[in-house]
Amino acid sequence: MRNPVGLSGTIPEELWDAARDIAAYRFLSESGGDELISKAREIRYQAGEKKLREAAEGTLKIVPPENFAPVQAQSPSPKIKVPKRRYQPGNFDGV
Repeated sequence: MRNPVGLSGTIPEELWDAARDIAAYRFLSESGGDELISKAREIRYQAGEKKLREAAEGTLKIVPPENFAPVQAQSPSPKIKVPKRRYQPGNFDGV
């Protein structure tokens, strides 16, 4: 495992800024076009993409969270107790 990143569906702390900048850029580019995107936002977007590439390549070190659990613990299975039947087919006289 090159970069353990915690539980599935989470973003490591080292990548929060990159994820935010990429999401903001994509949201603005899809909703309003180029007039909503400043040069600074475009630079942050490109830096965020570079950071994600570095994480994927393993050149950016991701420190696992303190509560890192590589395998998600399973909850105990429910125990269903089937009650003993008091009535059997022969017990239904006259029903």
